[in-house]
Amino acid sequence: MEGLVVPNADGSLIFTYSGVYTPNSVPVVKSNGTPAGAPSFFPSYHPAYFFGVPLSRWFIDTEARPKPVVIYMSGSSQPLFYLPEAFGEMFEKYDPNKGERADPIPMDKRYHFYPQFKLFLTIPPTNDKIVAHPVNVRQVLIEKGTDYLYVTSTAPEARAGAFYHYHLEAESKVGGISFALRSGPEGLVVKEDGNLGWMVPAKAVEESVIVSVKDLSGQEILHTFSIAITN
Repeated sequence: MEGLVVPNADGSLIFTYSGVYTPNSVPVVKSNGTPAGAPSFFPSYHPAYFFGVPLSRWFIDTEARPKPVVIYMSGSSQPLFYLPEAFGEMFEKYDPNKGERADPIPMDKRYHFYPQFKLFLTIPPTNDKIVAHPVNVRQVLIEKGTDYLYVTSTAPEARAGAFYHYHLEAESKVGGISFALRSGPEGLVVKEDGNLGWMVPAKAVEESVIVSVKDLSGQEILHTFSIAITN
């Protein structure tokens, strides 16, 4: 399993078989133990989330059983929650007497998490179907009584020399969400209601932005994202 290097949806995290890192190689989550005992981490199709999956086969001569996928918030090394059940179709009994076989589909292509569509898709080792699992992040957090606060929107591309608008959106258990700019390019403004505006310079390049997100409980998170700029 050497050589996996996959960015997330906005390029703010890099995923490898050894763990999850920022583009500056700062570790966010490191894989621990041997490959058989540690999960592999992959990005979702929304930059706010990533997930860890266990080894995708369990051995016939042990009592090991499938473990569930674990969901993370980007920027945190602590699991947000474990899915209630393992994806049973992703696990096959492995007979070591038969030896290893080449897999035509790499592991990172077998798991596809779309939080914005409340959907997790898997391609089992049988390679003959796609299995859809409903996964509603907000509903799971409500059921678990988690005091959640997270950003749900993604930043659109900007055009050089044009006005840029992005409406930040977030979810909170207690509500009363407010936004404030912490860092960004000159002239960029973020209003309390999450409306971001910026007159993009004609020769602008990709810019990084940090926004503070708070709710009525006083809970605060820092939302970091990049604005891609086209000509």
